[in-house]
Amino acid sequence: MKKAYAYDDEQEGTTEIYWAETAGQAKAYFADENNLPYKLIRVYRAPWADKYNDMDDIPPEVYWKNGWWLPCKECGRQVFEGEGRVTEKGVLCLECCREMEE
Repeated sequence: MKKAYAYDDEQEGTTEIYWAETAGQAKAYFADENNLPYKLIRVYRAPWADKYNDMDDIPPEVYWKNGWWLPCKECGRQVFEGEGRVTEKGVLCLECCREMEE
C-alpha cells in the first residue's frame, strides 16, 4: 500500500507530496524530479494524506488543518487557515481578493 511522503524544496520554498510504498522510492522520485543526488533528499511521512492519490485531490481545508498554506489564485499570496476562502475559482485570500468571489 502506498503512503504519502513529503519533501521540502528549500530553494523553491515549497513542499510536495508523493505516494510510494517506501521512503526510498519517494526519495528516488524527488531526487529525479529535482535533479539532486539521492543522498541529499530528506523525506518525511504525511500520514494525513495517505488516503489521497494526488496533491490535487486533497481539499484546501485538509491542507490548512495540517498547517500548510495555499497560494491565492488571484494574487499568489500565501493563504493559511483563516486567511482565505475556498471558491469556485479556488482559494482566494481575504486580504485583497475576497471581492473577486462573485
